[in-house]
Amino acid sequence: MVDENLLAKELDEALLGGARIAPLARTHGDFDLPAAYRIQEAGSPMRLARGERSRRLQDGPHLGGERAQMSLGLPIYGVLTDAMRAEATLPGGGRRASGRSSPRSRS
Repeated sequence: MVDENLLAKELDEALLGGARIAPLARTHGDFDLPAAYRIQEAGSPMRLARGERSRRLQDGPHLGGERAQMSLGLPIYGVLTDAMRAEATLPGGGRRASGRSSPRSRS
């Protein structure tokens, strides 16, 4: 069994420092999807304690092809905060994120 609070703290520290981290399942052993969501949920209070404000729930990707590219079997869900806002529109209509949404993974 994984220590969900410990892993949430590790993710939060990586996020704040802009650090690349290895996938948690590689460094801490496999865990199931419900545990992954509990880790995510444990991290939300850390963000809110820093003054971030919850904006809305995010879900996706829904298209099977997108999920396959990311090795996801199901859509993912989570809370977006004001620090995750998109700042600029790029050529072609894309957006560049100005805030931090998640630590970068290094495989």
